[in-house]
Amino acid sequence: MQFRVNLPLSSRDTTYDPASGGPLRGGRNQEPIIVRLANPSSGQLAPGVKPSITRQLILFEAEGPAGQPLEDLINNTKWRGIRDRAGNPPDTPVPGSQPDQFGQGIWMTELPRVGSTEVWEFLNLTVDAHPIHIHLIQFQLVNRQAVAIDPNTGEPTYTAVYASRFPGGRFAGVEPDGSWGLVKYPRGTIIPGYGPPDDYLTPNADGALGGNPAFSPFLQRPLIPPNPNEAGWEDTIKVFPGFVNRFVVRWAPQATGVGDVKPGQNLFSFDPTTGPGYVVHCHILDHEDNEMMRPYLPVP
Repeated sequence: MQFRVNLPLSSRDTTYDPASGGPLRGGRNQEPIIVRLANPSSGQLAPGVKPSITRQLILFEAEGPAGQPLEDLINNTKWRGIRDRAGNPPDTPVPGSQPDQFGQGIWMTELPRVGSTEVWEFLNLTVDAHPIHIHLIQFQLVNRQAVAIDPNTGEPTYTAVYASRFPGGRFAGVEPDGSWGLVKYPRGTIIPGYGPPDDYLTPNADGALGGNPAFSPFLQRPLIPPNPNEAGWEDTIKVFPGFVNRFVVRWAPQATGVGDVKPGQNLFSFDPTTGPGYVVHCHILDHEDNEMMRPYLPVP
């Protein structure tokens, strides 16, 4: 499509002069100034923002015998929230999850209260950047912070501690010949699709939910504030490998002022708690189509 503007100006355009350096919001005939839950200059939460919950979640990639990627997982959990034992013994849900209310056969771990504000911290243990998209709401990037890297393996030192928490056992997986079957995982080995190694709802040493070892002992270097193009409401934000990427998430319309909504208060024009629910996923097509998607549901 091509637009050709060839008529002369009848008068000076006074709607906005980019050369003036003036604000794009908050002025006459402009959209109001955006509500900031995060301060993009400091990389901190904005004054008055009080999260009710912090979640620390892992991004993990399961590899095949030749090192090829097989599945990418959010918090090492598949879509249904089930630890797959191929029926022997029976499959079990991730501890701390709850069955969905609508008979879909899935188990949910993220059940935020409508009107609440939470901080979601994603530690990316894969080698890829993942654009993470949360349905229903927009959210803001608070900051990113690097974690310690093992100079011998090139992996985050967190990975070894994370792996040490897995108990071992027989679960569905990939055999050395590349076939799928019931695989015996030794203790101290990450079991793909097992979920987090600990109970999701038991706070870790950082006070965070998610069922994972605390992130704070592995953090290095200063906080990195959002890039200028990320300093606002977003529906998708890149989660970089080797970093803790912090989002502030609120289940309320973007125009709602800080402190003008409380947990349990619904300010949407509809009731998001009635289901069937929403999703959080990676926006790379072959990742979201291969288990890197989890359902969630706001609750009253």
